[in-house]
Amino acid sequence: MVLAEGPDDAAGDRVMPITDWRAQTCSQDLPHRNHHCVMALWGDRRISGSPVCQSCHVNLVVAAYHRQAKRGNVVVVGSDEDNGIVQDKGMLNAGVFKPGPPPAVNPLITRSRSRSKLGIGGPGSSGPKEVLYSQRINPDILRHEQLIVKAVATQKIGHLTFNVLMQSQLIVSDRPGSDRRAGIAAKVTSLGGVVSAQNGFNCTQGPSGHDDPCKIRKVGVVSLIKNAQTMPNRDLGPFVPLFVNLVVQNREIGIQGGWRPGDAARIPRRGGFIEVHRFGPEFHE
Repeated sequence: MVLAEGPDDAAGDRVMPITDWRAQTCSQDLPHRNHHCVMALWGDRRISGSPVCQSCHVNLVVAAYHRQAKRGNVVVVGSDEDNGIVQDKGMLNAGVFKPGPPPAVNPLITRSRSRSKLGIGGPGSSGPKEVLYSQRINPDILRHEQLIVKAVATQKIGHLTFNVLMQSQLIVSDRPGSDRRAGIAAKVTSLGGVVSAQNGFNCTQGPSGHDDPCKIRKVGVVSLIKNAQTMPNRDLGPFVPLFVNLVVQNREIGIQGGWRPGDAARIPRRGGFIEVHRFGPEFHE
């Protein structure tokens, strides 16, 4: 990610890096073909002295390489389906604090998984949606607050005989175990409670860009557009808690076969978390 003067600037004097480059190899070799590869980047940059840009943009710069690539070959950004490329598979979010760096706040962190295994849907199904981690936000959330969220989760499939498509999303919900964005949470948050895009990758048994054990990384920003009250449109009623949930959906994929009802991915006790940095309305620009 870079800070740049124009929306198409990727390099040059008017570009300032926000993160380092991250490289990932997506495998096309069967049976451990990735097909989808997901990257999650987060970083920050403090600007001092003369401004880098007058009309600033945060740009995501991507480069793709293969030694056998020919002119006209492309990488699909999104999800390729028979009827075209499906968008809304990625997001670019930013929190801006002026003047100075992000203010010091104590993050809200949960490392307690909601379950030790996640079910896997069989051929022809989408798989069950299940909440793996949930972080409660106390019931005093005000309009113009910003929540910057990071999440990491690991799933193991080495005990299975097939690859697994793992999809995930960060949402704001009314309940800790809910995979839905309806209700007050959807009414009071930007983008109806969406914190990160719903996307995923093929977790493979053999070596690939996403091989077992597979790590999910999510990051996003959501802002409060109304007070989190029972009657938010009228600024009335008691305040209610909200929950940031990591929702995961698994299904069997590939040519190996062998899926059976009750098959599940295993979730290690340690290593996963949701981390929420809550910035009050006083930091809203």
